[in-house]
Amino acid sequence: MERKRGKNPRKSRKLSKEGSRPYESQEDVKIDKYNKIIADNAPLLIFVHRKKFIYVNKTAEDFSGYSCRELLKMNFWDFVHPEFQDLFKARGLKHLKGEKVPSYYEVKIIRKDGGERWIACGSKHLEDFRGGPAVLTSAIDVTDKKKAEEELKIQKNYFKSLFDNSPVAIALLDVDDRVLQINKSFHELFKYSFEEVKGKYIQDLIFPKNLREEMQAFSQKLLRGEIKKPDTVMKGKNGELIDVHISGGPISEEGKIIGVFAIYNDIRERKRAEIELKNSVCKLTEILSGTVAALSETVEKRDHFTAGHQRRVTQLAIAIGKEKNLTNDQLNILKIASALHDIGKIHVPAEILNKPVNLSEYEMALVRNHAQAGYEILKSVNFPGPVAKIVSQHHERMDGSGYPYGLKGKDIMIEARIIGVADVVEAMSSRRPYRSPYNIEIVLNEIEKNKGELYDPEIVEICIKLFENGFKFKEISVFDKDLIEKCSF
Repeated sequence: MERKRGKNPRKSRKLSKEGSRPYESQEDVKIDKYNKIIADNAPLLIFVHRKKFIYVNKTAEDFSGYSCRELLKMNFWDFVHPEFQDLFKARGLKHLKGEKVPSYYEVKIIRKDGGERWIACGSKHLEDFRGGPAVLTSAIDVTDKKKAEEELKIQKNYFKSLFDNSPVAIALLDVDDRVLQINKSFHELFKYSFEEVKGKYIQDLIFPKNLREEMQAFSQKLLRGEIKKPDTVMKGKNGELIDVHISGGPISEEGKIIGVFAIYNDIRERKRAEIELKNSVCKLTEILSGTVAALSETVEKRDHFTAGHQRRVTQLAIAIGKEKNLTNDQLNILKIASALHDIGKIHVPAEILNKPVNLSEYEMALVRNHAQAGYEILKSVNFPGPVAKIVSQHHERMDGSGYPYGLKGKDIMIEARIIGVADVVEAMSSRRPYRSPYNIEIVLNEIEKNKGELYDPEIVEICIKLFENGFKFKEISVFDKDLIEKCSF
């Protein structure tokens, strides 16, 4: 009996839209639908190709700017940048054949609008996809990552160039003082090659023996700012001692200090210049001293009775100034002004200076003019301080009764107040053509009686204390180079 023809379930399977395979059931249809939704909405670019694209997801469409219809008409290499097209094509075709090729690589693509982007691709060979072998590729946009890498590379090259070509010697050290890297200037300064210093302790290379103990834990001291003598002496490979200035700072990685950079600035030229400058200053000082001494002696030779007066006033003035805690610069100015305080007497006739009797009012006026005359003589000389002004004020008095300006109290420069007291003490204790010298006790009583009225009280007290402690005038030149040190009593 012949069988009745009926529907065979196995032969009545429907084909999918793409015609690649029949669906097994309604459940299969649902699964394929869900898979398509997942693929289309995946954050990755997903596409399948043989030579032309045979599947692209929605993310790939949006990213490339091409529609699905446009992409399915294109070769898989068509939207790749020409710089990478040959490589991308060759690898894709080998992958299609099942040959072993790198499964991950980064390429630049050109979007439909002409914009360039970078993608990182991962590919897998498929034995059968819609009737034949294919290549499944997933990709992700890495443009920002590539830009960051390029910027980092540029910065790295920039800083490497700065490091290598810096005019100062630089060594990179770990936290234990071992050398990680050196630049060209370090090699040129200390004569060590990188191979000779790599991994070595910096102390063993360039520190003289006398500094090794002091510079233990050098990198840590550098970080804490504890290098006591940044201007110091280092040692080259050949044993040459080199004047350098040390500085530096931390090397950090992810917020952690992993080492330091140490900078050794060659200061030999600066040191030589400092020595030359010092020698020049010494020579100029000697010339100035000789000139001032000659002027001082010129005045004294016109007045035999006051010979040595300016020298002795200078000694006492410096002794007072030291007790008053004047600076070294002030003491040097005080020394010059004291030695020249009577320079204006060069305008006073010698017969008046040496007159053995009391002077007339007219003659006294000529003598009193010497303070102003001294200012006029010295004002155009470029002394290292207000010498002319001090000289002009040495006869001013605290109550305003002095001359030539009638200044009072603190309006009188401290140096002029000191010279004023020293001048009176020396003059009263020395012989004059019209009188014998006064006993030092009488002299000190005189200035004490007039302190606050004529003389600065503090300076008077210092002067009296000096003599009580044994101060004596010495036979010493005004411009003995150790005069200031020798005037300590």
